[in-house]
Amino acid sequence: KNKKKKREKRVKKMQKPEITFAHFENSILHILGTDNKGRQNAEGYMNYCKQQAPDEYVKTLVNLLESSTYPHVRGMAVIMLRKAVTVSEHTILDKLNQDSLMPLNQHLLDMMKREQQPDVRRLMVYTIAGFSAIFLKKNQYKTLLPTIFEWMRTNDPSIRQSGLELLAQLTTFSPHEIIQREINHIRECLQQAVYDQIPAIRIAAIECCSFCICVLKRKQWEQLVNLTEGMVDTLQKCLSHGNFVEANNILMRFTEIATNKPTFFSKTIQPVARVMLEIANGAHINETCAMSANEWICTLTENAGSIVNQEPEIIKQFVPSCINWVLGVEMTEEWATLENDDNASLTLYEVGVESLDRISLALGPVVGEYMLGVINNLWQGQDWKHRFAAITTISQTCEGCGPVFERQMESLANKIFTGIDDEHPMVRHASIRSIAQLCEDFNPEFQYSYKDVIFKILLKEMGDPVPKNQAYAAACLTNVCNDEIEEWPEYLRPYIDNFISKIVGLLQNGLLFVKEKAISALTTFAEIFDTEFNRFYDQLFPILVDVIEKATSKQEEKLRSLTISCLVLASVAIGQKLFMPKSERVIGLLYKVQEQIANVPDNTLQVCLLKAWTRIARIMGDAFVPHFDNVMPPLLRSASITPTVIMTDFDEQSQFNINEYHTVSSSFEGIGIKRFSIKTSELQELHSAIGGILSYVSFFQEKLYKYHQDMCNIIIPSITKSSSHDIRELACETLAQLILMLHQAIKKNIAPADKMFELMDFALHTLDTSIHECVSLNDRGGIRTLFLCLHDCLDVISEDVIKFVQPKYYGLFAESIYSNIMEAILKRNELTKDIEMQEDICEVIERLEDERIQENEIVEACTDVSGTFLEHCSSGFTPIFHEKLWKKLFLPMLDENAPQFDDEDRVAALCISCDFVSYGGGAAGPYMNKITNFVMGNMNSTNHKMLYSVAYAQGVLSQFFPRETQQHVPRMLNHLRQLIHSPQAQMSINLGITCNAIASFYKILKFANPSENQHDMLNEWMSYLPARGDEIEARKLHSELVNYVKNNHPVVMSNLPKVFHIFSVVMNSKNATKKDSETMHQLAQELLQRNPQQANQALSMLDEFHRKKLLKQKN
Repeated sequence: KNKKKKREKRVKKMQKPEITFAHFENSILHILGTDNKGRQNAEGYMNYCKQQAPDEYVKTLVNLLESSTYPHVRGMAVIMLRKAVTVSEHTILDKLNQDSLMPLNQHLLDMMKREQQPDVRRLMVYTIAGFSAIFLKKNQYKTLLPTIFEWMRTNDPSIRQSGLELLAQLTTFSPHEIIQREINHIRECLQQAVYDQIPAIRIAAIECCSFCICVLKRKQWEQLVNLTEGMVDTLQKCLSHGNFVEANNILMRFTEIATNKPTFFSKTIQPVARVMLEIANGAHINETCAMSANEWICTLTENAGSIVNQEPEIIKQFVPSCINWVLGVEMTEEWATLENDDNASLTLYEVGVESLDRISLALGPVVGEYMLGVINNLWQGQDWKHRFAAITTISQTCEGCGPVFERQMESLANKIFTGIDDEHPMVRHASIRSIAQLCEDFNPEFQYSYKDVIFKILLKEMGDPVPKNQAYAAACLTNVCNDEIEEWPEYLRPYIDNFISKIVGLLQNGLLFVKEKAISALTTFAEIFDTEFNRFYDQLFPILVDVIEKATSKQEEKLRSLTISCLVLASVAIGQKLFMPKSERVIGLLYKVQEQIANVPDNTLQVCLLKAWTRIARIMGDAFVPHFDNVMPPLLRSASITPTVIMTDFDEQSQFNINEYHTVSSSFEGIGIKRFSIKTSELQELHSAIGGILSYVSFFQEKLYKYHQDMCNIIIPSITKSSSHDIRELACETLAQLILMLHQAIKKNIAPADKMFELMDFALHTLDTSIHECVSLNDRGGIRTLFLCLHDCLDVISEDVIKFVQPKYYGLFAESIYSNIMEAILKRNELTKDIEMQEDICEVIERLEDERIQENEIVEACTDVSGTFLEHCSSGFTPIFHEKLWKKLFLPMLDENAPQFDDEDRVAALCISCDFVSYGGGAAGPYMNKITNFVMGNMNSTNHKMLYSVAYAQGVLSQFFPRETQQHVPRMLNHLRQLIHSPQAQMSINLGITCNAIASFYKILKFANPSENQHDMLNEWMSYLPARGDEIEARKLHSELVNYVKNNHPVVMSNLPKVFHIFSVVMNSKNATKKDSETMHQLAQELLQRNPQQANQALSMLDEFHRKKLLKQKN
């Protein structure tokens, strides 16, 4: 026992680290030092203290901050303290003594007042703001904001500045309503601070003002508009005194306001724009400030173009400024042999070019005529730079100014084509890029008009003495030959041999980036010519293989990747029969590459291989199945990776290669501004891997059952932990296919039924968890995606849902559906009010409208899930639906006088009413009057979706409650006929309405016992066929017709020409099932034998195409 006590005491002593002021100070000095080993040991010690003795850790950091004589140690102590006591991935808040937190925060505030070092004080601001927000969110610490306002009024300049900085940061951490409640104090304090005698305080006031504006509501930030004059005055003083760093910070604050609350400048646009234009035109004074002023103009134009349009002189002064920057272009010695300029710093030329694009896209045709004048003036210049600028301006503005440029296309095209013969290589280069751009923006009209000229130009430029022009001429072929034009093989035949010859020459003699572009052009030709490409396949095969085998260096990784894609796409293009003799060689080559890169991190070839295998698998079909033993393991490894995500504070230095990461900054209530960086190579690999699984599963189905469990173990968790919306959507789509795969395997006795119970439980539990996580993060797109996934997962096993889904999920998802629909309606109504408050700012309205549509999509997705549960689990789900969803949610939606619901809600309610009537049995009976009256009352609706649903609902009511519907049948028939005979009935947008009207007409005929002559109605119904626009209803209608013919119905058989016409149109189309298509053909053959004269006469009334289609003859 004594030994045990001694051992426990020794372990306890070992577990508790020695924490002293000196130890911590020395450790931070090592962390800030250059000795790697010392830094690692110090970091390990500090992390150990943090976990084992959190209260002492925080207390010692505070002591350091208060007493250390080293400013840089105090600064690092603040940063470490921030990570410990604010909401972050490093926080230890829950491990600290909760009673000590509020006094600690007050102590930090007192210390900040005494801190003399400005840099340390700024770091303390961010820490205190994040720490304080924790209490503010709980409605505690009510003295904080009054204290800050007191600081902002004090005579001590450093405290005034700290108060402003602290309030600014609190806007990013605290719930916005807390800041909004204090608008009167904020306005009063900022009014004084913006005009303070001390420049640093004025600058801090501008920053605080911009932060506040971004979280205030319109009526509140309007009270701060009069501060603009002071903000502009401060900006001008900074510039006049040469304080360019401070001036640039102010310009960034202006841009932040233009991004988040662009209408703030609606009343001050003229004076602010005048100053910004002066700064942009003064690039010779300071380029960084000039670029920032330029950014403000572009940002405001993009977010509130109508404000800028009120002052036409802004654009007339801004565009020449951009053109001057473009004219500053210089040709370096390296330009001709480099694909891109790797200069890390942004140049005025690059900003000028980008600004022309942004302005034209934002304002569109409004600036079209003006831009044409600019281009024509530049074209008259004698210097090559003017011709270069003219052609560059065409390519940069053609997308936004499309309608205006289209009318002057011949003149613009002639300028571009003339530039190809220019003696200066940069003018020729600009012409090539402009051709590519116009092919994108005026596709396919531009290609149709100038295809022969373009092909001759590109052939010429692929032989240009400048490698850069060779490369871009080859790359331009990809832009020219897009998939909008089916006749490309015909148009290219006269040139294809010369193009292939040029490409082979570039591959053999060109620079690396020239070879890359040449390979891309070759890939384009392979996709266009399809099986015709076989003529070049044998010639190119050894060349491509040689590149793949020899391009093994890191620099050649992209070339090798492009060549693999080209070889695989060319193999797919020529077809299975022609490819199979070379399949072993291609697969062997891919295996070799796979082995070479197996242990090489961040290799782009991995993504290329993942895509290559899926394409090869599809062209080989079942012959590829034996290769899955080699292909699947690396695919599953790639699908299992978790992309590296790094979260840093906005003022924290990046400790990684920023070129390898995609970074976004976001502000979160209670968390503050954070930078999220995700490693792009890992994200791309994960996306390609999940896409590969989806491709294999959907194509091979149960043939891949042996990998089913492994795939499920990867795909289902990725739905929850996904760091990308695209990957989540892909994983959701894959999950539905995995369920379908298992369902097929069970039907074919390959898998036991128990597996489906396990899979559905795993999947539904994960979806439920993920929906709750998305709700907590306010991820609206994620919520919609997950409900769509839930619908698909249930729908793929249709009638077997009730066998494999546990009843506990009925109530679980019913509650989730209710809460998410109500939340979506609440948010949508708030957005509707925000839209109504906008002063015709189209860009803001458009953004708000997109958010509003997203909320309606959530309602629609939730409603679809409810309908699916009703359809496939009616006995178990109907009582829950009735109590939790119908009475509380959908029934009130049918009330036209309920102000919280709009037409979109009522459409959703009508759709679910149809499902309730169809699958709910007698439970819907008591509500038939309400539903029927709603349908009858919306027959003349102008809402397209409502009319669609009303047309469908009439058939549902007639089918399932014919007695209750009987009295409405005459009016229903009249309405349906109006829809079917409408002059707009066959317009593409109305085909779904027409199809549902035809379906409802038939259901009334079949179920509702109408008073009209049924034979006449049957003939009338046939005259409306074939139907299209709603695949499900169209298939049902055509299936009914097949049954009438099979049963030799006299009315139907008396109009055999019409029957044959309908059959010949819908056979083998999406509007008829595969089984019905086969039956249609068989019935036609039988009728030819049974009644050849009548059948042949009916066939003679078809055109040759439809006659051969019906008889399955080759056309």
